Amino acid sequence: SLLSGSAAIATEVWPAWVPDLDNPEKSQVVGKIEVTVHPGQVTKSAPMIGIWHLAIPEASTRKDAAFDFLLFVTSERMQKRMALEIGLPPTRASLYVDPEVVAKYRWYPDQLKALRASKVRPRLPEWIEIDPKMGFYLNLALVGDRTPEEALNELNAEIADILGK
Repeated sequence: SLLSGSAAIATEVWPAWVPDLDNPEKSQVVGKIEVTVHPGQVTKSAPMIGIWHLAIPEASTRKDAAFDFLLFVTSERMQKRMALEIGLPPTRASLYVDPEVVAKYRWYPDQLKALRASKVRPRLPEWIEIDPKMGFYLNLALVGDRTPEEALNELNAEIADILGK
């Protein structure tokens, strides 16, 4: 919706999707969309962040080579190259303010602020069930079908049921 210009705001956009906003081959809103930190009324802004991990399997027979690869792929040089060539968001904060990278991705300094304010989503096996429930009940409150208190109470009961299984 953002790319077509039919949405005015998105509260959750994966960093890997952001480069398409300024890609004239994919976007009708080139140069018109900004990235910023979520607003916070009661406490500081805290957008939720997902995390991908790189690991070496315990059963690996080439642990040294795997470790060398992890060092290589997470190096500043490779992170910068992947950002510039394929739009992969870096995992190094320094690249979000690197002049060459910022010249291509103007919103990176603001994206870094949002990333620094973020909180990691809960690491629970049940999260896959809880997350959509949160969206459902928060939307009920947003559209006025429930008061915020009612929506949160119902959500709390659903979460308790999921965790009690």
